[in-house]
Amino acid sequence: MKPVRIAPVPAAPPPPQRTGGSAPVRRSPPLDGDSLLLSPAARPDAPVARLREAVDRILATNPGIGNYESGCIDVSAALRAALQREGIETELVMIEPSLGSLQTMTLRGERAEGKIHGFLVFRQRGEEVIIDPTVQQFFKGPAGSVPRAFVGTRDDAATLFTREQERLQVEIDADPQTGQYDPLAFTELVYGLGAYRSLRFYAGS
Repeated sequence: MKPVRIAPVPAAPPPPQRTGGSAPVRRSPPLDGDSLLLSPAARPDAPVARLREAVDRILATNPGIGNYESGCIDVSAALRAALQREGIETELVMIEPSLGSLQTMTLRGERAEGKIHGFLVFRQRGEEVIIDPTVQQFFKGPAGSVPRAFVGTRDDAATLFTREQERLQVEIDADPQTGQYDPLAFTELVYGLGAYRSLRFYAGS
């Protein structure tokens, strides 16, 4: 019986090695619609996660930007300028009452008036990420688990408003409808989505 020769199994190629030591840390990697997909939780460098990190850092190190008591439009404009200095382009969006009827449904099917609101939008391949540095104004009582600034998609906003539905309010001072808003309709109202998209006004360039 002739001996059987077994060809050696080729060794697996070594993993690619980084050269020149550790990769440099960048404060704010460019966010653009051509190189990244909108995927809020898919990977650490996803736009939503990176935007949230940038926004949180900017607000923490620039107290002069203010909070919801400073006015949503002024705060959003200041944050937009700070993001722009880091190479992150956003749009300042306002919900303008004069463009139509600002109303949303309560859980009992009643209509309640809304109000003007300002926030930022980051666009990515036809999708948009909402950046709202004054989101805490929509919740009665202490902030609790509500973030200092909301950064996320429409679905993320609806999830937040649904979780905190019992505290939802349109007016900061004594809103008689507090805790009675339909969270999905509320999401569309304050961010100009769905039936309320025509109420959006884009300020600045």
